[in-house]
Parts: sequence; C-alpha cells; structure tokens
Amino acid sequence: MANPVIVEIVRNGVVDSFHRAAWALADPDGNVLWSGGDIDRPVFLRSCSKIFQTIPVIETGAADRFGFTDAELAVMTSSHSGEPVHQEAVRSILRKAWLDESYLRCGPHPPFHAPTRHELYRKGEKPAPIHNNCSGKHAGMLALAVHIGADLEGYTEAGHPVQKVVKRAFARMACIDEDFPVGFDGCDVPAFIVPLRHAARAAARFADPSSIEDPSLAKAVRRLSRALLAEPYMLAGEGRFCTALARAGEGRVIGKTGAEASYIAAVPRDGTGLAMKVDDGAWRASYAFLARVFYEMGLLGGPHFPEMEPFLHPKTFNHVGREVGFTRVPDSALHSLPRPGGTP
Repeated sequence: MANPVIVEIVRNGVVDSFHRAAWALADPDGNVLWSGGDIDRPVFLRSCSKIFQTIPVIETGAADRFGFTDAELAVMTSSHSGEPVHQEAVRSILRKAWLDESYLRCGPHPPFHAPTRHELYRKGEKPAPIHNNCSGKHAGMLALAVHIGADLEGYTEAGHPVQKVVKRAFARMACIDEDFPVGFDGCDVPAFIVPLRHAARAAARFADPSSIEDPSLAKAVRRLSRALLAEPYMLAGEGRFCTALARAGEGRVIGKTGAEASYIAAVPRDGTGLAMKVDDGAWRASYAFLARVFYEMGLLGGPHFPEMEPFLHPKTFNHVGREVGFTRVPDSALHSLPRPGGTP
C-alpha cells in the first residue's frame, strides 16, 4: 500500500503535484502514538543522525577535555550553511584538538548561504571541505579520534573505532542491536538505515533523558540538548528550517533535517520523538508538513514565530511575480494527530 499524501502543490485551484511520506511519533518506551505509512521499512536517516553521532563527543569526555562550547557542540550536529560563523566554529573545534582543516575528509561543496557563496567566488576561491555542511560533524569525529587515541586516517570508515562508538551510541538511544545496516552518506561517513519507529524512539529518549537508564548517556544527552537550544543558529543558518523551528519552538521542540527529506524531531515538552521520510526526497514537503504538525501540536510561538511563516504557508509565484498557487497539507494527513489537551 502506498504511503499517504502529506502535501499538495496547488496551482490555480488545481492540485499540480503531491508528495507521499511515512512518519511515526513515539514515546521513550517505543509506543507509537501517531503514524502514517510504512514505519517498519528501513530508511536512510542521513544527516538526521548527527544529533546522535555527536553524543559520544560528550560522553567520552572529549568535550570537557577540549573545552567545547555550546556553539561548537551544536555545529557538530548541524547541516550548516557555511556562513563565516559556522566556518569559525568548525575551525575552533579543530584547533582545540590540535588539528586543522587538512584533516577533514567530508569533501568540498559550495556554501548553502548565497552571500557567502558569492563572496567566495568573487575572491576567485574554490569551495573547500570547511564549507561542506557536514564539516562540523567531521570535526567532532576527528576530535573524538584524538581523545580516544584512534588513528586519524580512515576515521570515516565503518570499521574505524570512532564509527563503532558512534553507531553504538545510536543503538543505545534507539534500543536496538548494534548490527543494523549502514551505507555511505554524501560526506562519506556511515549513514544509518533503520525503520522510522526506531528513529522516533531514539528521538523520544533524547527529548526525555530521564528515560535513559545509563547515567553517562543521559548526562551527555542533557548537555547536548541544552547546547542545541542555546545555539539554534548553529543548527543550520539564515532562513533555514531547523534554525527557525528551534527558535519558534522555544525549548518545546528541536529538529534535525537529513538529505532526501528525512527528519527527526525531539519534543521535550511532551517527551516524545518524531521521525519521517518523504518518498520522493522533497524538502518542500517535509518542511511544510512538519511546520503544520508542530503548529497544530501547539509547539510554536514567541517572537521568532514569523520565521516559520514561509514553511507554514508556502506560496508559488511565477517569473513575473504573479502569485499562482500555494502548498497545503491535506486534513487527511493530520488525522488523529495529538493536539494540546489530548484531542485528535
């Protein structure tokens, strides 16, 4: 059976295209509270995993040893836009671990942030690994390698001690065996492949660290959660969904996007976690759907709420500036969604 339609692109009153997805909202015990589509099919979590991949930097003591700030911990979890503030945070992580940019093995790509990208080209410079949206994660993994005394070469390989520690951390959060499959992500580190129900449980345990039995793991999660809430700009950047969500969520929700429209969100207010994957990999669908879901759940507000407007009510304009359509989440996709007061 096909996954349900979660977003429709409407033009001149007619549905022009649509997107299907699967999602799961779970509690720390793994009980699925709300879902749609096939949540048992293994999917790539892609960069959604970064929140969990950063936990060992704290739990092993590397964060304390090197004196990493909240901003530096947050950028380790990020798919950042490559703005100067992101680049400097990554460089600072490397310096504190007695390393430099030459150790990064994430590969280069242009900064997502248009002004930064244009300035780079204006200077006649080429994109470097520091501009890669995953450079923060890689810097954190390199620091972890230094801390545990592992070889810096091959730190991206699945069999490297760093990747084994990282994979074990996610397995502990999701309460699954460590032998779950992985592939290679765009930045060349292992990408986790798990069903959405397990990813949602991991997110719920992140949202409610009191549900984590291991004191050292729970302590690391609490510290990382505080860092993400304190430094939302480091999660992504100007105009980006994850940053807008963290700001408008004001501690009630924190989320992390992944390539091909995967998403994981922790909801500290409720002690729940949500994981989703759009079938065709369209971010316009995941962001529109999640913005509506979190709005209906009463998680958004405050002075930064307007930053969510482009995601809550996306409009379509043609090349002469005429508004010709909009994006909507059909009511059928929100059936049984838990809302404030416990009403579906």
